[in-house]
Amino acid sequence: MIKQRKIAIVGAGLVGGSAALFCAYSIPGVQIVLIDLAPVRAQGQVLDLAHAAAIWRSAHFCAGDYADARDADIVVITAGAGVKRGQTRLDLAHINAGIIREIVDQTSRYAPNAIYIIATNPCDVLAYVVYDHLRLPRERVISTGTELDTARLRTLLSERLGVVAPAIYAYMIGEHGESAIIHWSGATVSGMPLESFLSRTGKELSAASRDLVLRSVVESAKMIKEGKGAIKWTRLSCRTFAANAVRLQLHSLAYNLGNFLRTLATPEPIKDWTLSSLKEKLIKIGAKLSPTGAT
Repeated sequence: MIKQRKIAIVGAGLVGGSAALFCAYSIPGVQIVLIDLAPVRAQGQVLDLAHAAAIWRSAHFCAGDYADARDADIVVITAGAGVKRGQTRLDLAHINAGIIREIVDQTSRYAPNAIYIIATNPCDVLAYVVYDHLRLPRERVISTGTELDTARLRTLLSERLGVVAPAIYAYMIGEHGESAIIHWSGATVSGMPLESFLSRTGKELSAASRDLVLRSVVESAKMIKEGKGAIKWTRLSCRTFAANAVRLQLHSLAYNLGNFLRTLATPEPIKDWTLSSLKEKLIKIGAKLSPTGAT
């Protein structure tokens, strides 16, 4: 029987509520728990989400406390102070680090095996805070890093080069925010290096133009916030993409480990195909195959 996936989202504001909607749409049958300091806000989000999901997707929503996050596969953290006028994301590091530590102290009690996706800014810094505070394996703490910045970059290049954004592979690297830079040498357009594309098409992307693209990427967040008050859809696409990728990996890992073990002449039949039992079996086989017995 396939286990129903469970996602706990801490923070039921604009970002948290929208993240729940995206996850429900992307992951059929998922169970989503919304946790917030203001229970009435979480309850309101759940009502709205349940009504929406009834039209297009099977999902289960509930508003609860940390105990309701028990055995969650994924914990998404969106709670924390937001950037105010004149501040940078890094200005929030101290206050949000304290908030994040309090949150994960609770979630780790009830969902000790969860994978964390950090949406609270500064997300890269806070991902390290969670990793360090809980002493988790690094693959279990995920920040979307510069994926949001990269989405903005591809949009800008799409407009300049006349090519649809999904055909452009150009990345922002570094820390999410004002200090990120563009990895120009690795950029490709329609499957060819950027420089080759420019020479073949006669398109122009001078040093001045590239500086303008970088400034536009960095300043996009300010323009969006001034216009609508918050960045929602791009951030949530990034977080949902990460959550969906984790979900697929959890499923495919068991399947692939199972197939691998079937190819080995194991002396005893494998009756339990859960991730934990497969891992134990793999360690035993590795010890037998290794000349030193080390794993």
